[in-house]
Amino acid sequence: MTLRDLINGVLDAGQLQTVFTTMDETYYSDKPDQTIDRIACAYSSVLRKLLELEESTDTTGMTIELIDGLAMSDEPFIDVILQDKEGERWATDFVPWKDLIDIPVSIGNISIPTAVCYILWDITFYGFTPEVIKEQAIKLELASREEAERFDIDDLLD
Repeated sequence: MTLRDLINGVLDAGQLQTVFTTMDETYYSDKPDQTIDRIACAYSSVLRKLLELEESTDTTGMTIELIDGLAMSDEPFIDVILQDKEGERWATDFVPWKDLIDIPVSIGNISIPTAVCYILWDITFYGFTPEVIKEQAIKLELASREEAERFDIDDLLD
């Protein structure tokens, strides 16, 4: 199953409101200005953009994995990662959406609406459009370089 399949499954089953409700309860419950209607509007736009992406055949061998973190922590959470064939893992937040939409997704025993919720949150962490996310990635890289230039190895030796 791909991310596109998951999204279409939610839409076909009429479970989009479940995605938005889970999003609200999980990430926005402490933000009263973020109503369920605002959440639905923002994430509906993201879903449209994702589904409008041209279909592609995955040749990377990458998968999106959802890991139920309850076994690793006292606090329940679900981690969304990108994993290659060798088991190397990366975050998905700066990966172009066109590279994520048609790769396999492993959700384990997590429901499809919940999986879509967590993936949406992860890929929109830095913005709600690919353009904004790319701008944020550039800003972060520049800030990282500036900080690296200020760091001097001799500072550690003193």
